[in-house]
Amino acid sequence: MRNRLLVFLPVFIAFLGCSKPAGKSTDMQTASTTASTEAVSQTCPEYFYYYNQEKIPMQVNPAVLLVGFTEGQTPENQRKLLSRFTEFAELGSEQRSAAGAFTIVKLKPATTCPQALAMAKKLQQMPEVTFANPTFKSPPTLGNTYAWVGVTSEFIVTLKRREDLPTFENAIAQTKTKILDPLGETTFLVQATKTAQGNTLEMANYFHEQPYVQNSEPDFFLASPQN
Repeated sequence: MRNRLLVFLPVFIAFLGCSKPAGKSTDMQTASTTASTEAVSQTCPEYFYYYNQEKIPMQVNPAVLLVGFTEGQTPENQRKLLSRFTEFAELGSEQRSAAGAFTIVKLKPATTCPQALAMAKKLQQMPEVTFANPTFKSPPTLGNTYAWVGVTSEFIVTLKRREDLPTFENAIAQTKTKILDPLGETTFLVQATKTAQGNTLEMANYFHEQPYVQNSEPDFFLASPQN
């Protein structure tokens, strides 16, 4: 594990599919009401990640979302957009990953898991947002060091052989993900935004299951207690 908050963990997670772009934010009426209404009859999905091939349960942390905004969206613009949701409490700090900046978005203490997921789904329908992912309570395998863990838009894929690169590139095109950077002959940093066939966790898990892939790891943000 790297000695910093943003690290690549050797984990594989199955996760709820990301929503696709659907109209402009100006078409929305009261986003908060819509999010809450959609969440009423829902239950929180079961999430997990693979650790040494074992399924480790993950519990959603409904108090925080990680949101990537399009370039040029100032904190004031972000706050104005987020204030449409009654669940929104506070704009947290901006963080950076290899793909660019993303923001910690804090929600009100009473926010439930379904409400947080509904809000993330609505955010991804906005043209100002590149991705919106939930966060999770730190699993036992990570100890008690971190307040919570979140998912960025990136993951790492390691192929079994260099010869499998054409097959991998074809899968990249089909899933509408993007190779950000080659980290070696068979290792690649990949991004999954809201336009991909699945969110970061789904895509990391999808590539992990391919026979030509040695390893596929989502990019975790590890939050200190100060976050």
